[in-house]
Amino acid sequence: MAVRPSCIPQHRAALPLLLCAVFANFLIGCSRINAPVNDPSGIHLIGNIPVDAHNIVHIDTRKPIPFADHAFGAMCYDTYGCKVLYDGRYAANFPDDVKRISSESLGDGYPGNLKANTIGIRNFPHFPPPAEVTWRSKDGQSHHATVDLEAIFKDKVILHHAPQEQLPPILQADISPDIILEVNNRTINVYMKAMVQTRATEARKSVQRFP
Repeated sequence: MAVRPSCIPQHRAALPLLLCAVFANFLIGCSRINAPVNDPSGIHLIGNIPVDAHNIVHIDTRKPIPFADHAFGAMCYDTYGCKVLYDGRYAANFPDDVKRISSESLGDGYPGNLKANTIGIRNFPHFPPPAEVTWRSKDGQSHHATVDLEAIFKDKVILHHAPQEQLPPILQADISPDIILEVNNRTINVYMKAMVQTRATEARKSVQRFP
């Protein structure tokens, strides 16, 4: 079962600008953040998060933005008996004899409605084992898939489209993104969304999908 990652900016009527992360292949050419051994500023790593000499988060936004934990959620559309098991718990566990609504029926509310409810899942140094997904598509056919987030987000950094001039030069708090696994009839999509304060006066509103 192929997994198609996507990116879903969500409108907020405030300053934060949503960052979007997608399939790990987009990380080609990006290096991991590594502090020089003799860095006079005292910048060093705790796990994969840069901190200063006082152990305050110090993420240089000119470099890839790392994340060490995430929230997870699962959403199911046009399916029967959709079940998603991740990190030892069911993020989705729906009855076998009731069809879930279609995403099309939500109109403009989709995909902005996708959300992650389970917070604080560690992904450094490794994500939990792959998610196990079982369901029947709307035609009644049974499906099974495993979704390996370690492979999808192997570099554990957030990809985004925010112009550098709109980002603060340094983040003093790390970002814990939402990762959402969507089962939609016969297709699995993986989304990530996160927010960071920007210099922009308005949040962007857009929906982007990556092939």
